[in-house]
Amino acid sequence: MKCLECNADVERLDNAHLLRCSRLTLQEYALRHRLPLDLLVHTDQINLEDPPGEYVRGGGAPSEQARAVLEGLRVAGMLREEGEFTVVPGEVRRLDL
Repeated sequence: MKCLECNADVERLDNAHLLRCSRLTLQEYALRHRLPLDLLVHTDQINLEDPPGEYVRGGGAPSEQARAVLEGLRVAGMLREEGEFTVVPGEVRRLDL
C-alpha cells in the first residue's frame, strides 16, 4: 500500500507510521483522503489497547487556540480528569493540541 502523505510503500498504514510522516491519525488520514476507514484498518488492528503511557507528549504550553478549545470543552462540562490526563467523553480518542 502506498501512503498518500509521504508516498512510501508500506505493508499497512498505522498510527505509528502516519504520526511520523504527517502527524495524522488513521481517522484523520481517512477523512483527508476521503477513504472509508474500513479499507485502511486490518482486522488485527481493531480494538487494540491504546495505552496512555505510549502517547507522545507535546512540549511547552498549549497555543492560544488550544487553550480556547479546552476552555470551551470545560465550560460545556465535557472534560473529566483521570490521573495525568484530561478526558473528553465520546468519539475523541486524543486531542493533541
